[in-house]
Amino acid sequence: MKRASDAVQGCSYFLTGGNSIAMVRFGATTIKYQRGEDSSDHFFSNDDDLDWFLFCESKRLARSFCREVMTQCQASGIFEYCGPCMAKWPSLAHMYRDMAVWQRYKQLPHMDAHTLSRKNATHLQVDSWPYPYVIKEASVLPSSAAKYHEVDVPVARDPLSFLSQAVNYGTSYQGERPERLEYGADCKSIAAPSWLVGVELYPSQTGSHVPGLNLTLGVVKSCAVALRDSGYASFADCL
Repeated sequence: MKRASDAVQGCSYFLTGGNSIAMVRFGATTIKYQRGEDSSDHFFSNDDDLDWFLFCESKRLARSFCREVMTQCQASGIFEYCGPCMAKWPSLAHMYRDMAVWQRYKQLPHMDAHTLSRKNATHLQVDSWPYPYVIKEASVLPSSAAKYHEVDVPVARDPLSFLSQAVNYGTSYQGERPERLEYGADCKSIAAPSWLVGVELYPSQTGSHVPGLNLTLGVVKSCAVALRDSGYASFADCL
């Protein structure tokens, strides 16, 4: 499997969250599909941001790394806001009219990074997380490469192992503590959930529901196999 070039200035980083799952599933963050007999194209993405985990050998290196991210963000001229390890794209709401799940957040697409620190010889912990979040280092580093169109993006070394233990952030839609696991504990719930390969409704924060995409499992498997055979991170070995 490919390894992404993720080590910079004593720091390693990898993408997590919903868009990392999308890249490992499809090699893209957004997919185009059709609903039943409706021949028109629909677009779907289940996240509106890029969440990164950053592990550096010291806090000084982490601060330096994030300042460099801000400098390059500002130099690019394509972001509306740039901060240390944080950026926001300009509003592209008119492009998201078919991305029902993206619309629910009502905020600009953005990226940010959470720092990791060493807990012991084999595990890392996520800093500033509302609940204890400990990660087995061997499941995430050195990172694997996910496909994002023609770009290699660093993701967890073993995506399924890492994602099946991902701890939810914040509160539930009703203001209570959510379930501990954010994405589920097995291949089916992470790689091919019922809303993806069935018609189960996908809940939104507004209380409304997005119809399931109802893709065939064969399509999801074929994408996974193609990614694996090209050397990219995928869920092919568990589907």
